[in-house]
Amino acid sequence: MIQSSCDCPYDQGTCKHEVAVYYWLRNRLSPGSPFDLAKELSKLKKAELIDVMLKLVHDPDIHHRLAHDFTPPSSNPKTFVQVCEREIVGKFSNGTIHQQEMKTLKRYLFRKINVIQSDENPISRLFNSISFLDIVTPTIMRCETFIHLLFAVRDEITDLMVSAIEEIPKAERDMVLQRFILIWHELHLAVYHDVHVQLLKGIVPIYEGDKTFLIDQIDRFRNTHAEASDLEHLDEFTKVLTEES
Repeated sequence: MIQSSCDCPYDQGTCKHEVAVYYWLRNRLSPGSPFDLAKELSKLKKAELIDVMLKLVHDPDIHHRLAHDFTPPSSNPKTFVQVCEREIVGKFSNGTIHQQEMKTLKRYLFRKINVIQSDENPISRLFNSISFLDIVTPTIMRCETFIHLLFAVRDEITDLMVSAIEEIPKAERDMVLQRFILIWHELHLAVYHDVHVQLLKGIVPIYEGDKTFLIDQIDRFRNTHAEASDLEHLDEFTKVLTEES
């Protein structure tokens, strides 16, 4: 596993997520042997590939280290992530993941959720939840094999966000909710249209800030990711906010 300490001489912001995985893989090799990413990935068991995949989707517990000696060969312009994604898709697309391996991945993800849930600060819980959902949402986690697990994680995180919203101190609530809604859209998480509606059900009754802002954000959702089944709820939200304003 990658150490939590950082020996990177550069600012943490310059560290690459994929480089963390590179270190993890490189450390598995014999000293002095040439590094062949595709070859090494082909040796890994499915459970280990899952570990790689989780690192590729920006596991926040990894302190990313910049590898000064890591440069993709000029003959192979594919990025580290692209190569890993190709190898993973190749192994999973037509095969069956052993049930025990899926259980391992589920336990891993739900341990992360439990850590978020244990935070006593509802604002931290809210923003850590949205970050975590963004982490497990990339294309690589949307393949059919993982879809049921992704939905389970999404539902658990939704409950966590709704409870956090209810606990935000009134003095900070409106500013926090405005920031939360903007980030939600910027991360394209409104693609979870049913989750979006559920969050609005928690937000609209307690929001006392700029009603025009929230109406505009509801319209933004209506014109992008909302589905027909959501429209009645959105009309009701808009009606309530318009009457209040």
